[in-house]
Amino acid sequence: MVSDQVANPTWARMLAEITAQVLARGKEYIHERVGLYHLAGGGFASRFEWARLILELDPNRHEQMVKELLPAPTSDFPTPARRPLFSALNCDKFAATFGLRLSAWEAALRMAMDVLK
Repeated sequence: MVSDQVANPTWARMLAEITAQVLARGKEYIHERVGLYHLAGGGFASRFEWARLILELDPNRHEQMVKELLPAPTSDFPTPARRPLFSALNCDKFAATFGLRLSAWEAALRMAMDVLK
């Protein structure tokens, strides 16, 4: 599993909930804050860290075919498309403007996995 590509894992449900909270504030409120914002899960993780926690929290882990993940650099998986090693988004502008942040990716993943139980 690639261990040197880092991003903000983001649960779509939380993204939708925060978006709904902003929309509920009304058209005028939003119009006064028009701009480009980043919104993603709090913190960042490598693909390896993310996958490892998914396997650890999986409520059906006894059914998993993959029992162990091994970290590996991106260079071990050549692809035609170049991948950035760090693509995490800075969401400070969104938080400062709207007073909202998404939960840390680990907490969001735990909530998402609880839905599977």
